[in-house]
Amino acid sequence: MIPEIWSQLQAGHTVAFGKLAISATRLAAFGKELAWEEVGAIRVAHGGIDVRRKGEDRSWYYTQAKSMPNYHVFLALAARLFGGNEQ
Repeated sequence: MIPEIWSQLQAGHTVAFGKLAISATRLAAFGKELAWEEVGAIRVAHGGIDVRRKGEDRSWYYTQAKSMPNYHVFLALAARLFGGNEQ
């Protein structure tokens, strides 16, 4: 699944993981976007996935892992797209 979705991202497509969508250049959720270069951290703790913008102490996006379809695929792809991943 990861190689197929990685190919889609590299071809310029956007892939949705529930309410969060990612492309090779950005994340999008609830009408807002965040470039990968602006991501400060992606943390997994207490069953949740927390995406934070650089320099901010609050979540840019948060969801329980169990409510994100294929969360493990998201985390693997995010690790490739975001070099500072703090999973």
